[in-house]
Amino acid sequence: MSSDVEKFFNYVTGYAKPKNLNKISISPVNMRQTLNENIDAEIKNSKNGKFAAIWGKMNSLVDPEIIDKFYEASNAGVKIHLFVRGVCCLRPGVKDRSENIVVKSIIGRFLEHSRIYCFSNGSKKMPNRNAKVYISSADLMPRNLNRRVELLVPIENETVHEQILDQIMLANYLDTNQSWELNADGNYKKIKYSKIDSFSAHEYFMNNPSLSGRGKAKLKMQPKQLHLRLINSGSN
Repeated sequence: MSSDVEKFFNYVTGYAKPKNLNKISISPVNMRQTLNENIDAEIKNSKNGKFAAIWGKMNSLVDPEIIDKFYEASNAGVKIHLFVRGVCCLRPGVKDRSENIVVKSIIGRFLEHSRIYCFSNGSKKMPNRNAKVYISSADLMPRNLNRRVELLVPIENETVHEQILDQIMLANYLDTNQSWELNADGNYKKIKYSKIDSFSAHEYFMNNPSLSGRGKAKLKMQPKQLHLRLINSGSN
């Protein structure tokens, strides 16, 4: 990956377009291609009878080509959960178009800016250790994918992979207290919850320590309540 980083800095400080990238993806060079390839892989898995899912977290979802790709994936049976804090031009829950897509906006104490893109990668459920997980500087907007220099970086460290997918993304998935769900008509509706299914992602983040820097040993001591909630919710 270090050679990719060198090519990236040569790109932003000069005029040398990066070639033969091994790990990272850069817009406007090949980030869109990488995202499309991952979505296509989930479509193929679903059509072959395998579990297929996409989880994404971003500030904005505006790019028409990516939105059409999500619609294609939904029609193929891919389960898509998107956590979009701001503008979202995709309409979830539309019959024969986006019935397998859920869009949530979490509004609470923190103004988050993380962009995370996860793909189940042929495994039987989400989250899983085999999933492809990427962090990025880019929202899914034409300006980010076509005109700005942005990065998409795969997460390969086991501890960081677990922290991002099994804590950050799963907490967003399970949040009820601060979540607004986007309806097919383009309006948001506050998710109703009881004391039994009450869960705040932001409270969870404040009360549970980061896994970062704790090594592989920490993998055996991960907080279990999120996974128990996922099982009890009947998801996957």
